[in-house]
Amino acid sequence: MNGNVRCILVRPHTLPEEITLNNTPSAFEERIGGSYIILTIPQLGDSIGLLVREEGHIFSPEKNRPLFDENGNVYGCIYGDFCVVGLEKQSFRSLTNKEVILVQRLYETPYNIIIDESNNHFVACIPETGGELKLC
Repeated sequence: MNGNVRCILVRPHTLPEEITLNNTPSAFEERIGGSYIILTIPQLGDSIGLLVREEGHIFSPEKNRPLFDENGNVYGCIYGDFCVVGLEKQSFRSLTNKEVILVQRLYETPYNIIIDESNNHFVACIPETGGELKLC
C-alpha cells in the first residue's frame, strides 16, 4: 500500500463525503477512530469494501447506517464513521467515478435506527430526511 486513495467517508447524520487518504492502515484507523474490519455488501459487490470500526457498537454508540440485504431487509447496523474504498487482492485502491456515484447514492440517506436493546433486534429505520419507514 502506498500513495493516496480516493474514498467516501460516511458519518452519522450527514451526506457521504468524498475524501482522499494516505493508503496506509494507520490513516484509515485515524479517520474512523480505531482498528477496522472490512465488510463487503451485496449492493456494492466484492470489489468495494466498507472499512468499519471493529467493535464500533462499543466504542461509538452513535448508529450510522443500516445494512440491507438483497431484499431490502435490515440485518445489521454500522456504528460511527466508516470509509468506503476500492479493493484489490492485498490492498486498497481509489474508487472510480462510477463507484463514487454508486456509493454516494447508496448512503445518501441518514437514518434514525431504533434497536430493542433487550434482545438486540432492529425495530425500525427511519430516514432523517423523510421517506419510507423500514420496519424490521
